[in-house]
This record gives sequence, C-alpha cells and structure tokens, in this order.
Amino acid sequence: MLDYSAARESEGVGVATIYTVQVSPYLDWVASNGLAGLTTPHRLWLIAGMNQCVEVICDADDAPTFEISEEE
Repeated sequence: MLDYSAARESEGVGVATIYTVQVSPYLDWVASNGLAGLTTPHRLWLIAGMNQCVEVICDADDAPTFEISEEE
C-alpha cells in the first residue's frame, strides 16, 4: 500500500477505488473459524483512498454502499 498512489497514477487508474478481492487467506481464515457468524459465502472488498484503506466483509451477493457527505 505504500506505493499505491504512484502505481495507480502510472496505470491511469483513479486513486479512490473499490476492489473486490478474489483470493483472501484472511477471509478463508475468518470463515473457517466461525467468526462473526459467517455461515454463508462472503466477499472481501478493499476500499482505497488517498490516505486510508478499509476492508469490508459482506454477503457474497451484496456490495458495500456509500454516501458522500459534505466535509465541514
């Protein structure tokens, strides 16, 4: 993630981007250990901005939703 902004710029990809993670040992581990009641298939999303990134786990058929708010 340290070179994320530079790599996205050189690829011509917007920096504030959302990705679905196809292979995730972390999600496999969470599901196999029964954490958070994950009994149905789930998907891992990576939401990457300029100064932060967040991983979101949700049902495989769902996607994160976003609301843009005015910064005060």
